[in-house]
Amino acid sequence: MRVAFFFLLCFAFVFKSNSQKLVSIDNISKEINLADKISYYLDTTNEISLNEIVTSARFTESQQKFLNFKVTKHTVWLKIRLHNNSNFKNSGYLCIDQLNINKVELFGLVDGRLKQIGETYGTDFKIADSKNAVSGFTFEVNINPNDTINYYIRVSSKGQLFIPIYYRNTESFNTIWLNRFLFFGFYVGIILALLFYNMFLAISIKDDRKTYVWYLFHTFFILLTQSSLQGYTNLFLWPENHFMANQSIYLFTCLVSISGIEYAKSFLQLKKTNKVLVKVFNFYHVIYCLIMLISISGNISLAYSIIQPVQLTIAIIMLSISLNLVLKGNRLATFYFVSWSALFVGIIVFILTDFQVLPYNLFTSQIMLYGSALQVILLSIAQADKYNLLKIEEQKAQLQAVKVSKLNEEITKEQNVRLEQKVKERTNELTESNKQLSETLTVLKDTQIQLIEKEKMSSLGQLTAGIAHEINNPINFVSGNIKPLKRDVLMVIDLVNQIEQIAKLDETVELKTKRINNLKQDLDFDYLNEEIEFLLKGIEEGANRTTEIVKGLKVFSRSDEFETKFADIHEGINSTLVLLNNQLNNKIKVDKIFKAENGVIEHFPGKMNQVFMNLLSNSIYAVNKKWNYEIGGVITIKTEIVSGKFVITFSDNGIGMTPDVVNKMFDPFFTTKEVGEGTGLGMSIVYKTIEMHKGKILVDSELGKGTTFTIEIPNQLAI
Repeated sequence: MRVAFFFLLCFAFVFKSNSQKLVSIDNISKEINLADKISYYLDTTNEISLNEIVTSARFTESQQKFLNFKVTKHTVWLKIRLHNNSNFKNSGYLCIDQLNINKVELFGLVDGRLKQIGETYGTDFKIADSKNAVSGFTFEVNINPNDTINYYIRVSSKGQLFIPIYYRNTESFNTIWLNRFLFFGFYVGIILALLFYNMFLAISIKDDRKTYVWYLFHTFFILLTQSSLQGYTNLFLWPENHFMANQSIYLFTCLVSISGIEYAKSFLQLKKTNKVLVKVFNFYHVIYCLIMLISISGNISLAYSIIQPVQLTIAIIMLSISLNLVLKGNRLATFYFVSWSALFVGIIVFILTDFQVLPYNLFTSQIMLYGSALQVILLSIAQADKYNLLKIEEQKAQLQAVKVSKLNEEITKEQNVRLEQKVKERTNELTESNKQLSETLTVLKDTQIQLIEKEKMSSLGQLTAGIAHEINNPINFVSGNIKPLKRDVLMVIDLVNQIEQIAKLDETVELKTKRINNLKQDLDFDYLNEEIEFLLKGIEEGANRTTEIVKGLKVFSRSDEFETKFADIHEGINSTLVLLNNQLNNKIKVDKIFKAENGVIEHFPGKMNQVFMNLLSNSIYAVNKKWNYEIGGVITIKTEIVSGKFVITFSDNGIGMTPDVVNKMFDPFFTTKEVGEGTGLGMSIVYKTIEMHKGKILVDSELGKGTTFTIEIPNQLAI
C-alpha cells in the first residue's frame, strides 16, 4: 500500500513538472498573449548553464496576464511550448514589447540541446534591427506541421524587468508595426509643431520670453523622455551607445521634471506669490540631480525605486498648486490644472499597470504618450491664453488711460475757466511787476556783461603786456644788429670794387695778388667775416624767438567755442607759458613733468588754454607774494594718465590759502586780491570750463606752504 502511494506521488510530481500549458498556433492565429501561458525560473546565481535549465531547473507556471518582475538583479528564464496545429509550416514572431531591457536571448530545444536562435539583443548589446524597430525585441520562429518546440528566453535588466510577451503571425506583426510607427510619428509631429510654433512666439514676443523658453525646454525633454520610455531613442538616436541606452530614461525624466518646475515657477509667477513653494521646488531640483548621479554611477535599480514616488509627489504638488489658483479665480491656472490632470492620469495608469492592477494593453502601454501630448497641447493653449490676457489687460489699461485723460481734460477746462478770471485780475499786477523786474534784469545783465568784459580785458591786458615785452626783446636784438651788419656789408662791397680796379691794372698776377692781400689786411677781412656771421646769427635767433611767440599766441587763441576737437594739452600748456614768460621774469622756476607720453585728448583747446592762463596767473601771483619777486619760487606742472583719466597738476610754493578761502574760491566775484587786481570771475570760469569737459578740479592748499590744483578729465575723452 505504501509502495503504491509512493509511486502515486512520483507520478503526480512528474505529471505536474511536465504539465506546462501547450500553446497551439495555426495559420489563423494572429496575436496571442503568452504571459499566462508560459513558465518562468528565477536564476538567483545568474550563472546557471543551458544544460541545467533543461534538466534541473524548476519552472513556475505564470498566473499573470502580463509579466512584471519589478526591480530585480537576477536573470529570468521564460519557457514557452509552441505547437503547430496545422498541416503547414508556421512562421511567426516571438515579440517582447519592451526595448528597455539590458539583455534578451532566445533558445530553442532541438534534439535535446538548447541552441540560440537569432542574436543577443538589449541595451548592453545590439539595439537596432529592422524587426525590432518600433515593436520591441522580436525573434522569428518557424515550426513544422504538427510539431512542438520548447523555447527558452533568458532576460536580465538593471532596472525594472517588465516583459510584455506575445506571439504574432506575420500579418499581425506588420499591422502592429505600422500602427505604432504611424501613431508615434503623429505624436512626434504634434510635439515638433508645438515646439516650432512656440519657438517663433518666443523670438517675436519680448514680454514673458523666459516662460516660453522654459516651455520649449520642457516640451523638448517630454519628447525625449517618451521616446526613451518607448525605446525609440535607442533605435534611432544612439543605436550603438549603450551608456545612453541605459541612462536616457532616467536622465530625461529628471530633466523634464526640472524644466517643468521652472516653467511652473515662471508661468504661475510663484516667485512673487509663494516663495516657500519655490524653496520646495529647489529641493526637488537637488533630488533630481542626485537621481541622475545615482543612475550615471550604475545603480539603476536604486534610481528607478526613487524616481517613481518622486514623480508622483511632484505631480500631486503641481495639481494642488494649480487647483488652489483655479479656486482663487486665476484663469491662467485653469489650463495648467487640466494639462497636469491629463499627465497625472497617465502617471496613475502607468503605475497601476506597473503594479498589475490594470491590464497591459495598447491603451495602457501608450497612456503616457496620450497624457504628455495632451499636456503639451494644453500648456501651449495656456501660453496663448496668457498672451491674450496680457493683450486684453494692456488694452484695458489703454482705455482706462484714455478715460482718465478725457476726465482730466474736462477738469482742466473747468479750472481754466475759473483761473482765466483770476489771471486777468493778476495780469495788471504782474505787468507792473514785470516792468520792474525787466528793468532790474537789464541792469543786472549790463553789470554782468561789464564784469565779464572787465575780466576779459584784465586777462587781455596781461596777455598784451607779456606779448609786447616778449616780442620787444628779439626785435630790439634784430634792429641792434642791422646797423653794424649794414656797415660791414658796405665795407665788403667797397673791397670788392677795389679788387675789380686792381684786376684791370696791367701788372703781373703776383703783384695784383699782393695788392689784394694788402687791402684785405688793412680791412682786417677775417674779423669782418666773423663779425658778419655773428650779426646774422643774432638776427636769426631774434626772428626764431618772435616766430615762437607768435606760434604760442596762435595756439593759445584757438577758436573752438562750439565743438570739441583732438588737440595736444602739452602744446597748450607750453603756449601759455610762452605768453606768461614776462610775468615769470626769470625769477620763478617752472618744472614740467609730462608723464603722459601722448597729450592729445578731445576737448575745447581755447577754453582749456584760458584755464591754464588763470591757474598759472594765480600761481605766479601767489609765488611773487611770498618771495617778493625774488628767486625762490617754483611752479610744477605735471601730466599723467591715472585709471584711464588724463590728470593735469599745477603746484606752487606760494602763500597758500586757508580752508575758508578754498571753499569759496570758485564762487563768482570772490577774490583775495587787492582792489583793482582782479574781478573774482577767473576761478569761476575755470570751474565751469572743467565742468563743461565732464571733469573735476581738486584743490589742496596749506597757508604759507603753497597750493596744488588737480584737473581730471574723464577716461572717455582720453585717447
